[in-house]
Amino acid sequence: MQVPFKDIQNTNLPDQQRIQEDYRRMLEDALAIKRKAIAERLYTPQALEGLPASAVVAALGVGNPVAFTDIHPGDRILDIGCGGGIDSLLAARRVGSGGEVIGVDMTPEMLRLARKNAEAAGLSNLEFVEGVAEDMSFIPDESLDEVISNGVINLTSDKKRVFAEIQRVLRTGGCAVLSDIVVNGKIPPEVLTNPAAWSG
Repeated sequence: MQVPFKDIQNTNLPDQQRIQEDYRRMLEDALAIKRKAIAERLYTPQALEGLPASAVVAALGVGNPVAFTDIHPGDRILDIGCGGGIDSLLAARRVGSGGEVIGVDMTPEMLRLARKNAEAAGLSNLEFVEGVAEDMSFIPDESLDEVISNGVINLTSDKKRVFAEIQRVLRTGGCAVLSDIVVNGKIPPEVLTNPAAWSG
C-alpha cells in the first residue's frame, strides 16, 4: 500500500525516555522468560537456525523485512530500530564479508545485546550505532543499497523526517522494506499519550 508523502502525519508521542524505559522492561522480561513466540511466528525455522537464542527471544518486531528484501552479496544495509539485532543478523548473513549492515537504535541496552548477538553469531560485518530515525546524519548521502525497519517508524514523532532520511541515505535504485503498523483513521488522544500503547 502506498501512502502519499504529504499524508504522512507526525504524531506527538509520549516522552522518548519513557518509551526507552518501557523497551528496557520488555527486553528484561523477554530474556527472563526466554520467550520465542514472536520470532517463531514471523521467521521460518531455517532463518532462525544458528541465531543466538537472545536474538530470537528479544525480537519485538511486527514482520520480517529481510524476507522481502532483494539483498545481494556486498550490499550496504541500514536497519532502523535494530533492537536486539535479529534482522541485522539475517541481513549480515546475506551481504557476506564484502557487505555491511548498520543497525541504529535509541536504547543502549538493545545495542549492547545486538553487539553481543553479532559476536555470538560470528558476524563481523555489522556496526551498531546509538541514534534516532529522525536524525541519521552520521550516514553519508546515497551510501546504502537497502533500508529495513521492523515495527519502529510508527513510534517516531516526525515520520516525514524519517522518510526524508531514508531517501537521503539510499543510493539511486536502492529500496526500503518496512514492516510496520499503520492505522487508517483517528487515534483517540488517550491512546496517543499513553506510552504503553506505543511500546507494547
